[in-house]
Amino acid sequence: MFQPASIRLMTTILLSLFLTPGLISIASADDPPTNSAQFTLRPPRSRNVSALVIYDTDAGALGRVETVKVTINPDDSKTFRVGIYEDEVGGSGNIWRASAWMATAAAAQVTGFTPAARHVTFDLSGSIDGPSAGGILTIGIVAAARGDDLRSDAAMTGMINPDFSIGPVGGIPHKIRGAATAGKKLVLVPGVSRYDVDKNLKKEVDLIELGQSLGVEVKPISDLYEAYRMLTGKDLPRLPPVTGEPNLSPKVARQYESRTREWLARFGQVKNAYDNLPDEAKTENVVNTMNSAIEMAERSSRFLREGEIVAAQRNAFEATYTATSAFETGRLNDVQTRRGLEQMIKEAKTTSNAWAMIDLGVGKLKGIRPTSLQ
Repeated sequence: MFQPASIRLMTTILLSLFLTPGLISIASADDPPTNSAQFTLRPPRSRNVSALVIYDTDAGALGRVETVKVTINPDDSKTFRVGIYEDEVGGSGNIWRASAWMATAAAAQVTGFTPAARHVTFDLSGSIDGPSAGGILTIGIVAAARGDDLRSDAAMTGMINPDFSIGPVGGIPHKIRGAATAGKKLVLVPGVSRYDVDKNLKKEVDLIELGQSLGVEVKPISDLYEAYRMLTGKDLPRLPPVTGEPNLSPKVARQYESRTREWLARFGQVKNAYDNLPDEAKTENVVNTMNSAIEMAERSSRFLREGEIVAAQRNAFEATYTATSAFETGRLNDVQTRRGLEQMIKEAKTTSNAWAMIDLGVGKLKGIRPTSLQ
């Protein structure tokens, strides 16, 4: 999950695509050609989206639906502007604001409306923070830009990533309950989140089964395109493969590509070890986790072919990390079956220590300030 600094960094990268002359050309039927003498400004377009949030209360965690009004306004200032309207001081936290910027940049890129001729605003009530509304905010902007209608009985949770995939978030069981209370019939969740921990029950729950018990269809989705089709009934045209000169220097691009192939090779090794586990060790949770890893690896390979080298490396790493989690869980299941619970606990402690060292290393890397991609 992105930290605030990482979100700001990725937002800066996306914004540079729109604001650097000659780097990328964006036009649509809604916007006149950029070489026209004068922009013809259109009336504002708005869409209401249902974001899912979670609160800590005296009775425990509580999920709720928050309606956010997303509007695209004509703007002749020729600058990329985002406005956030609140009904209380500090109603939106820093991470939520960063997600709104990310959503705006992603929507502009995938749709083709010119950011410099549009002012995007978000109107919300109450207090909200975190990145989990990024996906639904993006869809709201895209729907407004295209003139498509959204299902009023649907809600969504999941962060928006720079490659338009939907990233994992927390508190989903409580959000599903909040959606059911609000009368929603469909809830979209990140594709990697078939299971999540219920903070009140202090146990892992099957999100699809939970939704069924509440009369809500819970649908795991992988990216913006799939989510948009589910919420509007319309297909969102995919961006063409990246062509032209790379944004990275040839040296850095080669390093990214080489490292991506290394991670994909490691994923293959973990996948082979997983395949050799006995079937009884592969519980439903283990199988679903490995399937998610396979999807990430396939996405990495596709990005690699299309020249999206940075996104390819990230997905390759996440595929290997997720596949390792699935394999280790299955291996411990096998140890318990063959050698007993006590031995499984011993090996689980060893595995836990290894993951703790990894997390420590990641934490240290997050504290390093990047200075150059060259």
